[in-house]
Formats: sequence, structure tokens, C-alpha cells
Amino acid sequence: MFQKTTSLKKKGITILFLLVGVFLFIHFLSGVNSEELLNYIAHVNIKVLIVAVVLGVVAYISRAVRWTLVLKSAGYKVSFLDSLTAVNWGYLYNVLIPRSGEALRVVDLNRSTDIPLSAGFGTILAERLFDLICMCLVLCITLVLKWGDLLLLLTPLIQRFDMQTVLMSALIVIGFVGLGILVFKKIKGRMTEFIRGLREGFMAVIKVKQKGLFLFHTVLIWACYYIITYLFVFAFEETQHLTMGDASLVMSMGMLGLLAPTNAGIGTYHYMVKIALVYLVVPDGMAIAFATILHMSQTLIPFVLVVPLMVWNKLIAKTV
Repeated sequence: MFQKTTSLKKKGITILFLLVGVFLFIHFLSGVNSEELLNYIAHVNIKVLIVAVVLGVVAYISRAVRWTLVLKSAGYKVSFLDSLTAVNWGYLYNVLIPRSGEALRVVDLNRSTDIPLSAGFGTILAERLFDLICMCLVLCITLVLKWGDLLLLLTPLIQRFDMQTVLMSALIVIGFVGLGILVFKKIKGRMTEFIRGLREGFMAVIKVKQKGLFLFHTVLIWACYYIITYLFVFAFEETQHLTMGDASLVMSMGMLGLLAPTNAGIGTYHYMVKIALVYLVVPDGMAIAFATILHMSQTLIPFVLVVPLMVWNKLIAKTV
């Protein structure tokens, strides 16, 4: 009975976040001249688009290599292919179910290897700590380069938090806490083992033998994200006046949009990027086309890679 209730709650939360994303995306497109939007999209620089997709794939590969380094440090034998496949499934799940990718990529890896779920979660949390540091560094750099601009952009958004918004946010938080308590009561007997696995995952990062390689891939991942954003400046004639600092501002606003618990940032990412671009004197239609194509170019990567990876896995399985 408990499992059925919990499952229904999880489905309800997933549908809620999906609807929020769809609503924001529809709101994002409201009032847009469809012909103008399609015209902007039709004139995107294909070469820039291809390079952006390739860099997105490089970031995927780099993330898989980094995770493999951590897992091996924890004493688990995992192939690069298994790691890349799990990372790809994680991104794909994020598009379908908000914030599920990290957990489900561990589950996927567990199916193909003997790595315990708790240890896998621990390594991911440790990785994400480094990603959080990188994100904060990007925001700090943006603050240094674009302090006044970022403040002007965020102030109106903060001022919109009226009492109704605060109450709704509080109810959502209470709902999550309540669900967390129910789940905790169900699995508290296994918490000791789980915490041990988390600690093991964190220690694996500290014990990584190739620390230089780990840091290299961490920097490479985030460098790819920035270069992709900056490259898109040259994808349209209307945005080629933007500077590297402007690209940093757009990337920072996009990152804040991705923090929202919607499916792969659908709606929230577009909204935040549009705000930044319009502020930087980019026409509304152009800002929407920019945000939509940039987001789509990266969001569709796991769907494109899933078939080649499945074929690759089958070919490897036949040779073993």
C-alpha cells in the first residue's frame, strides 16, 4: 500500500513539474510572431550548430571519463562504454522526469556492473560538488564582469516574489519534506549501509590517483558549456555584437534557469536566457530563437546517442 501511494505521489510530482515546464514554455512563446521566429531559425549558421553539438558530445565523453576515474578509485571495475552509456541515459531521463537523471544513471550502471547503488550515488554527489564549485566560479566571474547587468536582471525577478508565491513555494517544500519522511521511514533500516556507500564515494574522489586528469576533465566540461554559449553568438547575425562577457551573462542566467525542477530546464531556461538577451538589446523573436535552438541542440544529444551506444554495447558483448 505504501509503495503504491509513494509511486502515485512521485508520478504526481513528475506530472506537476512537466506541466510547469510546458506552461512556462507556452508563456515564453506567447505573443511571438511565428513567421519571424521560423525565419530566425531558418537562418541559423549550421556550422556553428554542428560544432556546438560536437562540443556537447565532448562534454558527455569527458563526464563519463571523469566518473570512470572516480569509480576505479573506489575499487570498482567499470569500462568507459558502461560509464558513457549510463551518463547518456541519465541525461535522457532528465528530459522525461525532472531531476531523475543522476539517480537513474546509477541504477543503469548497477545493471551492467556489480557497483552498489549507494557507492554510485556517493561518487555522483562528490562529482556534483566539483560541478557546484565550477558553477559558483562562473557566477563569480560574471559578477566581476557584469555586476551591474546581473543585478538589474535579477532584481525584477526577486521583486515578483509576493506573499502568494512564498506560500506556494512553502507548500511545495513541505510536500517534499513529507515525502522524504515517508521514504525515510520505509528505508531507515538500510540507511547505515547507504551512508557508508556515500562516504565511500566521497573518499574515492580524494583518493583519485590521476588528480590532474580529474581536474582537467572538470575544467573541460565547463569550458565546453561556455564555448557552446559563446559560439551561438555567431549563429545569428543579430547576436554577433555580443561580447565574451555577454556570453558569460547569458550562460549564468541559463544555469539559474536549469536549477528549476522542470524537465531539462524546459521553459525556465528559455525564459532566463531570453531575459538576458533582450536586456543585451537582442530582439524578442531572436532571443527566443537563440534560447530554443541552443537548448534543443544539447537536449537532443542523448536521444541521438542512445541507438549508437546500444549497438556499440551489443558489438562489445558479442566479442567478449
